[in-house]
Amino acid sequence: MIAAVMPHSALAASVEDPTTTGLVTRSGEPLAHADIVAQAWPNRSELDKIIHEGGKVALPTVAVTRTDTSGHFSFRLPDGIDSRYVGDDGKVDLRIVASDSKNAVTWQYTATHGASSSAARSGHRVWSTAKSDAGGDARPADLRFDLSPSSPQAYDATDDPAEWVTNSGTKLTRSAASHARSTVLLPHTSVRSSTSNAEPCVLEPSTLYTQNPERFAVVSAWSGAKGTVYQSQSVSHTLGIGIQVDGQSGAWTQNGTESINLTQGSGATLPGVADATVGNEVNYRYYRGTLNCVNTSYVEPESTYAFLSIAERHAHVSYTACAAAFHGATYWKDTAKNVTYGAGLELGWMSLSAQSGWTSDTKIEWVITQDSKLCGSTSSGWASSPEMNSDPA
Repeated sequence: MIAAVMPHSALAASVEDPTTTGLVTRSGEPLAHADIVAQAWPNRSELDKIIHEGGKVALPTVAVTRTDTSGHFSFRLPDGIDSRYVGDDGKVDLRIVASDSKNAVTWQYTATHGASSSAARSGHRVWSTAKSDAGGDARPADLRFDLSPSSPQAYDATDDPAEWVTNSGTKLTRSAASHARSTVLLPHTSVRSSTSNAEPCVLEPSTLYTQNPERFAVVSAWSGAKGTVYQSQSVSHTLGIGIQVDGQSGAWTQNGTESINLTQGSGATLPGVADATVGNEVNYRYYRGTLNCVNTSYVEPESTYAFLSIAERHAHVSYTACAAAFHGATYWKDTAKNVTYGAGLELGWMSLSAQSGWTSDTKIEWVITQDSKLCGSTSSGWASSPEMNSDPA
């Protein structure tokens, strides 16, 4: 089964309350009048139905625009998108394509409705990303595309790889961050028809790869103030997507992220954690491009295999913005941005990013059995920092 194509909307380079903003360059120079195409993935229930029936997955075009003379663009998704492409919480999984007369690059991400922002609480409908939502700072994705023939790039500036960390909690090196921004070039012909008459990209679901490790938190703690990690209810994690293009040395690179709900009536609690990286195991699906996506392959997150089944030792990390934590007390973090782990998700042939904001469904508690101090990774203190640790008082 291939889903019906939805009509698309041509939008100006600058719009009010955009779903997505961005900048397109070629070898670092702004690229005017580049084509921007936004295509939507089916929601989880629709996608599961298509896979179960042995069908193909169509990504219809939902918006198109062009960059202005400075290379910038923005668009807002139109109202009334087919409900099969909208999640229960209003989110939409998007594939954004930027192209010039010869080549194209893509990036995927989940557009959310900024549920944690003051604007959203006041009834104003805003678009955001999962990571921005977790910090209570709803804002749209700000994509960066470079169509350089020799070193193409695609990434989201609101989650710049320069701010990602390794699985041990240290910042990526400059070269590693640069590598994380790199992508692959697609031929312009693979998106031309989508730009002109809204024909969908069509993908064929294939192998399900199970039990892939996803590391999403480093708990640095001493014996007098250990951590307890919780996952429950409707946990949503943002996991990397991989892409491969035929004829390009078989190399896989990251091609965006997808925010997926990990729980299906299940959850877990992991107490007594000290100096460990913790994580889950997740399932990924392989997709082969066909109509308007020929010569491309993708791997996308699909479901959870197991919760909190990973607890790996790592060296203790001590931060400097500290405050007292008293014997008998319990402290917790359930509203804040967590860091993105650049290689947090491991497939057999590549690593992808993994991120989970601290929410009421994914939280960490610190149980204080001896007087201690809790320290944050920024000068704002542990309560407002993405990372924290415990040390003796």
